[in-house]
Amino acid sequence: MTARARPAVTAVVLSALLGAMGAVAAGAVDPLLFVDGVEVQVRPSTPPAVFVRVHGLLMDGCSSVGTVSQQRDGRRVTVTIRVRHTGATTCTMIGGVVDEIVRLEGSFGPGDYTLTVNGLSRDFRL
Repeated sequence: MTARARPAVTAVVLSALLGAMGAVAAGAVDPLLFVDGVEVQVRPSTPPAVFVRVHGLLMDGCSSVGTVSQQRDGRRVTVTIRVRHTGATTCTMIGGVVDEIVRLEGSFGPGDYTLTVNGLSRDFRL
């Protein structure tokens, strides 16, 4: 990453975190986890077991990974990861790093698939 690209990436991450903080402050329940990376992992079995490794950021010390839900429409898989907040009014402003592995539900045959986790999409092939 170039020195010029770093400020832009930092601005995007800060903007997402501040937006999520505003949603919590406004009373919204269970905002989405800010996801900055997704890796598809396939473990050999019959049928193949497919996992997604999610890299994300929590906005403060009172937040943790909440519910994880999945939807599938043919070869499109959507994973939604929400953030749970304790409800405390005073929290450390130190965000947390998330490195979570989620097994994708259902069976996967040979072919091309699209995985979307909280808006971040990746194509993969089996």
